[in-house]
Amino acid sequence: MSNSTFYVKIFSLLMLVTLILTGNDIYGQSSARKKLESQRKGIENEIINLNSALKEVTNNRKEALRRAIILGATIQKREELIGTIQKEVDLLDQRIEGAQNQMNRLNSELVTLKSDYARMVSAAWINRGKFNRLMFLLSSQSFNQAYLRLKYFQQYGEFRREQARLIVATNDSIMIQKRQLSNLRLQRQGSLVKLDNEKKNLVNERSEQETNAIKLAGRQEEIKRDIARKKAAERELKEGIEKMIAEEIRLANAKKAKSTKKKISNDKNKTNAPSKSDVFELTPEEKLLSQNFAGNRGRLPWPVEKGYVSEPFGEHAHPIVKSIRTRNNGVNIASPKNTECRAVFEGVVTRVMSIPGYNSVVIIRHGNYLSVYSNLSEVYVSQGSKVSNRQTLGRVATAENGVETDLHFEIWDGKTQINPMFWLSPR
Repeated sequence: MSNSTFYVKIFSLLMLVTLILTGNDIYGQSSARKKLESQRKGIENEIINLNSALKEVTNNRKEALRRAIILGATIQKREELIGTIQKEVDLLDQRIEGAQNQMNRLNSELVTLKSDYARMVSAAWINRGKFNRLMFLLSSQSFNQAYLRLKYFQQYGEFRREQARLIVATNDSIMIQKRQLSNLRLQRQGSLVKLDNEKKNLVNERSEQETNAIKLAGRQEEIKRDIARKKAAERELKEGIEKMIAEEIRLANAKKAKSTKKKISNDKNKTNAPSKSDVFELTPEEKLLSQNFAGNRGRLPWPVEKGYVSEPFGEHAHPIVKSIRTRNNGVNIASPKNTECRAVFEGVVTRVMSIPGYNSVVIIRHGNYLSVYSNLSEVYVSQGSKVSNRQTLGRVATAENGVETDLHFEIWDGKTQINPMFWLSPR
């Protein structure tokens, strides 16, 4: 193989490697873009639902607190949306920079290819009379030498043709990069317009929130009493669930002890083992159910078909009385009137009970996990019944003011309360 052919193949290989690496980078960025786009559409749908809920709530005194809560949730989602759009813009900036750099490299390679090709054409023209191919071959001193000279002519011709092909291919790649760059810049411009609009919406919503807060300033004592009532109901619900868990563990342990006919051992070597009163004793079927539930983390259906989070999990400042911090052991999901709630996973109804402030409560056990559905006006299932995924459990209660239709939803891992939002699928 001649040096010229070798260099052409190396050059072609380098171009191929560059295109592959660029393709991988584009694929990775495309995957990230699709994920951000999916997140953005999900948040936009939530904002649409919140705006719909806001239209149903008037500005009168009776519904002012509810309006403030919806506005707070809308502002939070709007901030998430702005952050997501900004990430899309940043990603587009990276793609534009990458496309521009790739086009610059291709332009540089095209200049080099054209320069090399021009030198070859020029040299061939200058030497067209000095090196007559036939005479060059006939002047060979041996057959082997003539064969090598003939191969030289063939390789030289192939080299020129390869150079021409590379020039055409590089020029085509540059045109593709130009179109891609133009499309990316248009996408970026559209995202910036959207970002600007969302920022204006956020300013308007914050202004309305401040106006609403001023209207509610004189009702702080009333709001504090309402907070105290909710805290008492939350404590009673938690105590009720903990008693139920203790009873379930006791029954499971008693059942296992009876079936295996084993006595409790006082062996000193077992003093470090976990107490049987602190853990569920699971059957093989319950273990599988528990594993399946855990395997669906982040993919569980919402307990209501339509709704938004009116109060998140954990400790946070009250939306109106900022000096008061409240704690939610689950999430409150606001939904339209007459909404029915559904099971987020298959399991067994372990309790149906009544808690003041939370109306009827349904607790479903999924092996070691529990899902809790509170504030139901009607219940369609009974204790001990098996339920399937998405099976209707009951109807969510609407408050006496005719405005609030909130499902209080919790998830427990054994005796530990966990954030349901980490388990529910993105909207």
